[in-house]
Amino acid sequence: MGDIKKILIVDDEPDLIDILAEELGQLGKTSILTASDGQDGYRKARNQEFDLVCTDYKMPKLSGAALISALRENRFNKHVPIIVISGFPEEAKAECKKLNVEDNLVFISKPIDFTQLHSIALKMLTQGPIKPAPVTSAGPAVQAKLDVEFLNPFLTAVVETISTVGQVTDVKPEKTSVLKAGDARTADISGTISVVAPLFNGTIYVSFPTKTYLAIVSKMLGETFTALTPDIEDAAAELTNIIYGRARTILNQKNYQMQRGMPSIIKGIGHSVRAQTGYPALVTDFGSSVGPFFVAISMSNAN
Repeated sequence: MGDIKKILIVDDEPDLIDILAEELGQLGKTSILTASDGQDGYRKARNQEFDLVCTDYKMPKLSGAALISALRENRFNKHVPIIVISGFPEEAKAECKKLNVEDNLVFISKPIDFTQLHSIALKMLTQGPIKPAPVTSAGPAVQAKLDVEFLNPFLTAVVETISTVGQVTDVKPEKTSVLKAGDARTADISGTISVVAPLFNGTIYVSFPTKTYLAIVSKMLGETFTALTPDIEDAAAELTNIIYGRARTILNQKNYQMQRGMPSIIKGIGHSVRAQTGYPALVTDFGSSVGPFFVAISMSNAN
């Protein structure tokens, strides 16, 4: 290996972190960063690229599988090779399969065979990330309808993402209503992402009042934030991207053929969230112990 390779080790056992750092440091020119749990791992990987991630599966705050799922929707590490080291490899495999995050992934059982670890890590570092082959369509693309079948994967993805990545475990949808063309809802910060598919397009908004957003991001990043600043505003786009990625996985299994999107943020106290011109949107209000927020799905060319 010519260039210095950046490795992230994530585990809640300090002694094991030290051992893994020493072992992986023997592979050549490496720069090793460590994290004490899944949340800490996500915080350290959200804005920098790694050549290899080595993570435990069962960890507090954010499991290894949830960490991998979040990284796969991160622009820096969506294809990073990952080694999962676990005493529960079959359970870890099953959860990663459920989350559809099986690419560039190898499982190693505890107790660790360090000869095996060296061999796998060296191979992953040498070959680099392998981008998955494009998924071929099993039939004609499906036209989206703003109905329960299309909405439910987003509701599930919101609850799962805010509960795991956002560390707020009592999130629940409270009501869904129609936002007519020309009407608007207001928020203080929104993550948004465009939906592109062969037969329809649209926009997803995940929108928060300031108090709710600060509470979620504080739990998500393990720090206390009291004001909206540029340092934390991009977390709205990250959460929206993870939510959309999880929902897209479910819907594409039904052949909606939705593409990856590029998330962005809308900021400004009391900004408007509107349906696309000429089309209604569905808005679902969510409640939680840290406050309310809502998700709006605005579609065009949808029946």
